Amino acid sequence: MDYKNYERLKEGPYQSVGILEGVYVFEILTGIADTPEYYRITKEEFDTYEQWKTEWITDLNTLYTIVNRKCICSGYNRTNFTPRNYHFDVAACTTCGHETVSLVGNIPLGNSYEVKCSQCGNTFTKLKE
Repeated sequence: MDYKNYERLKEGPYQSVGILEGVYVFEILTGIADTPEYYRITKEEFDTYEQWKTEWITDLNTLYTIVNRKCICSGYNRTNFTPRNYHFDVAACTTCGHETVSLVGNIPLGNSYEVKCSQCGNTFTKLKE
């Protein structure tokens, strides 16, 4: 994906929502130079943007939920994007059910990656999404 193909449809403070190559995305400007990062959002999140774009005044639940998803495109590096270390994936442990947070693709195994439960120590694989 190329961030230059982004079509901004609704604007907010240092953020917007729109369409990037046929996908609804949330754009947030980051860093000193206000470089954009793009996160996939649902049609429902797009439709309710006017409600949650001002959550920064009282609550950031929706914003935190979105920016903790995988970044699908960035103005920092358009090709071979390397996620920053706060982009995680969550998998339920196959032994204890504890929701384990792991770096996405930390140990790649073809179409899956290895995850270690922080509660019971069980190691299992999870398919890449």
